[in-house]
Amino acid sequence: MKTKCEHRQFKFSCQYDVECAECGDRVVLHVPDDDTAEVYFEILHKEDDGTYASLHRGYSEQRRLSLNLDITIH
Repeated sequence: MKTKCEHRQFKFSCQYDVECAECGDRVVLHVPDDDTAEVYFEILHKEDDGTYASLHRGYSEQRRLSLNLDITIH
């Protein structure tokens, strides 16, 4: 995935479509059947050749990014 977007915020473009608010990449929420597995987001970036590159990010990690909790406040 060659995009420099950090995918911090998502927006809903219609009832079921979710995309990155910054770059427009498609976002899919996956909820595993296994209760011990973490819910995760799959971010799909369309490449120039028409294929998709996939980035998986756990719900907890995405929440930290969205809330800017990865920045130390002094």
